[in-house]
Amino acid sequence: MYPGGSIQPPLSTSWHASKTFDADRLMKCSHVHEIPNAGPHVVYDSKEVWNIYELFHTRYSLHKRAYQHRVSNCIELMLTEVLIMANEHFKVTGMDGKLCRMSDAIDDMVAYAKLSDWVIMAIQNSAEPLLAPARELLQRVRRRDMFKFVGETVLPTKVCSHSQDE
Repeated sequence: MYPGGSIQPPLSTSWHASKTFDADRLMKCSHVHEIPNAGPHVVYDSKEVWNIYELFHTRYSLHKRAYQHRVSNCIELMLTEVLIMANEHFKVTGMDGKLCRMSDAIDDMVAYAKLSDWVIMAIQNSAEPLLAPARELLQRVRRRDMFKFVGETVLPTKVCSHSQDE
């Protein structure tokens, strides 16, 4: 993880990206060009080919090494399970002082704005007996006692309900 403590987009999290990919230069070397029969397109000076290559290479590299790493994915899954376990028992104050579940906060912007990393710490430090399973799973994450990987499969396109082929 980056010293900032969280994983963010490549421009802020990757020291490597900050040394090789220059976003300011890329923006200065871009402009909108009218392409006949195609309309306006953002185009870049040809001298920026390497900079664009570095942008996509860095993005790919971070996805491969961090964002989609099997341990990162496992921790994400376990933290999701913690939040699901705590949902019924952990409330956030929303509009008009009304308490709402975390999953309902999407409909209450006052409550939604309060949700951040502190929720995990509050669950961890809670003495609420109903949050015990969530606390135990958080302890497993901290001990790096991860869920066991069983296997994976790629579903055929026809099985997916959101497929373009339908």
